[in-house]
Amino acid sequence: MKSVSKNLDILEKFLVDQKINFSKNFDLSKNSWLKAGGEFQTYIQPKSMNEIKILMDFLNNQNLKFLVIGNISNTIFRDGL
Repeated sequence: MKSVSKNLDILEKFLVDQKINFSKNFDLSKNSWLKAGGEFQTYIQPKSMNEIKILMDFLNNQNLKFLVIGNISNTIFRDGL
């Protein structure tokens, strides 16, 4: 099983190579409507359906865990554990 750090390195390289927007150590509370939520290690914002398809194929092929959130306006995230 790959380490989390190695997985993040692989993911970051892929995102840079594919020119897909992402942020590292993203503070969700600054963008959520309720101003709540914790920090994401990697927050990815694809701009098109094609980028979503490419990204989903990559994540599935690499067996990387991910969560599709959507627009975050109707979602509440905990501030901590």
